[in-house]
Amino acid sequence: MQRDDIVTALNPQEPSGEVFYELISSYAYDVNHKEVIRFKPGQGLVGQCVLDKNVLHVKNVDLDFSRIRSGLGESVKGNMLLVPLIVNEEVLGVIELTSFNKIKPHIVEFVLKVGENIASTILAAKASLKTNELLRQSQGIIKELKLKQKQLIEDQQELSIKEQELVMNNDELKAQIEELKRELTK
Repeated sequence: MQRDDIVTALNPQEPSGEVFYELISSYAYDVNHKEVIRFKPGQGLVGQCVLDKNVLHVKNVDLDFSRIRSGLGESVKGNMLLVPLIVNEEVLGVIELTSFNKIKPHIVEFVLKVGENIASTILAAKASLKTNELLRQSQGIIKELKLKQKQLIEDQQELSIKEQELVMNNDELKAQIEELKRELTK
């Protein structure tokens, strides 16, 4: 990759059920890092790349929205390559490469292969996060069940003690009834 290239990585976000792709990293892209850049599916080239699930390769395009800058100068004309990061028919993100120079077929192939690896890594990371969340939830449930089990054991012990007291009281009452019967029969 040359220093005059712009690389951006976009990742899908889902606040309140709405899917959009947010700029999460870039190289040689002149943007205010506090500014949040988002694209909905179908919005702009990134959104179109998401909807089509295909590579977009745009040659000699006006880049009014993004200037390419390097130590050698700057330009508003360039070439763009947008590669969707797809796993199991789901677009997990988009890689956008913008360059002064023509983006050659071997570069396109390289970015496609890298994109496949990145998509697989994103999917694995998402699965890991979900697994960790489920593990955390199950640990909370286990802790709660242990507390309930402890309470049930305490309740059972208390009931056992009360049962023993009732048996003793019952035996005493039977003895008293027998005593009363003997005295009444005299």
